[in-house]
Amino acid sequence: MPKRGRPEKLTAEHRAEISAIVEANRNATWDEIAEELKRRTGLCAHPQTLSAALRDAGWERSRDGAGVRVEQSDAQ
Repeated sequence: MPKRGRPEKLTAEHRAEISAIVEANRNATWDEIAEELKRRTGLCAHPQTLSAALRDAGWERSRDGAGVRVEQSDAQ
């Protein structure tokens, strides 16, 4: 059966680029990640799309004393 609904906006290359952006700056805000993704690839992505991509890649956002930080989860 063919896949229904809207096609995915992010390719595997986009997902790898998002992970690279977060790896370089783990304290980046959603807006900073989106801006850097747009600069690198030309793709505009909503923070919710970025959040899902990072979650699927095994990243988690956690709060520490300095604010919000993205960490690679141990559950991979």
